Amino acid sequence: MATIGGVSRPCALAAGAGSVWVTEYLPTAVVRIDPATNTVGDRFALEGEACGVAYAHDAVWVTELGVGAVVRLDPTTGRVTATIKTP
Repeated sequence: MATIGGVSRPCALAAGAGSVWVTEYLPTAVVRIDPATNTVGDRFALEGEACGVAYAHDAVWVTELGVGAVVRLDPTTGRVTATIKTP
């Protein structure tokens, strides 16, 4: 078992593309962790409070509670490539 520092208030995690993706609730972000080295890699900031996360084929999907949206992130760049607003 490993302890990985550098992730503040984790909410959810998903695995895909050789990484573990963790949402930080506040400050809100998606963090990429390398499971081979147990180190934090990229951190992608988001607008709303990030909580749920899923990896599917070529995208990281994240729920943003504060803004009522689901966003699609490019796992390479961290850029938001789609936003689906929820009612």
